Amino acid sequence: MTHNTVEMNFDGHIINLAVDTASYKSYLVYGGWYESLYGRGSCKDLISGCYFCPLNDPCDLDSLLAQKVYRTRYGDGEVVRYVNREVNLITTEQEITNLEIGLMVWSSR
Repeated sequence: MTHNTVEMNFDGHIINLAVDTASYKSYLVYGGWYESLYGRGSCKDLISGCYFCPLNDPCDLDSLLAQKVYRTRYGDGEVVRYVNREVNLITTEQEITNLEIGLMVWSSR
């Protein structure tokens, strides 16, 4: 762990997951949403990195938004919307399959 982030591998995407106690839910930035706002390739400039659905279990922003969308409001007023997705967490010792985590599909920031 470096500062308040830990590097993790979700379905082959390296994500610098922030360790934060302001929420009970963990979520990843969905690359399709992020790059729709900031341009193709912009995820490489995001400190956390982005998650893209793997080829063997594809998704896009429209299919994600067709699911139940959850909303979290933080004390500073920031609002995040996310959907749940089952992903694979790959560590040096094992692979955890079907781990449910949120994919951020909107943020007020």
